[in-house]
Amino acid sequence: MCQSKGSEELSPATVALFRESSTIRRDSRQLLDELRGFMRLTFRKLFVLLVLLCSFTVSRIVAQLSTPNGVDFKATSSFVAQNVTFPAGSYNVKPMQDDIEMLILSSSDGHSAFIPCEPLDTINPAAKTELSFHRYGSSLYLNQICVKGSTDGCLVPTGPR
Repeated sequence: MCQSKGSEELSPATVALFRESSTIRRDSRQLLDELRGFMRLTFRKLFVLLVLLCSFTVSRIVAQLSTPNGVDFKATSSFVAQNVTFPAGSYNVKPMQDDIEMLILSSSDGHSAFIPCEPLDTINPAAKTELSFHRYGSSLYLNQICVKGSTDGCLVPTGPR
């Protein structure tokens, strides 16, 4: 049979060790709670930063052609935009209301096309409103649109595909 010894007294070193381990457990729980709070706060800050960054990007794209009626221009020769050839004439280009990354290029005689628009940032505001074209072979391709006084512009994917 097993006999248990009577109540054995613990040495002062053992008692101190138990107290220290209980303090360590309490400190580690407190440290873990502080770490959880820090992580929550960090994730909240990152989420707010992400929301602000997204809203800034959207506002930059909308501001690319901030003139309400778009940009009017006259082409003295035919040109290509988004694989559509437009004859010489007067045109208007403006952003779509429901898709801020698309432009509508249209003429009074019925030619129109939807054109993708990539954000373009410049250091200095444009001195004048202008459209630039690149020549590939014998064809002119719409390349870029800048609006007077704005550092934002629109880059149109160009070139033969």
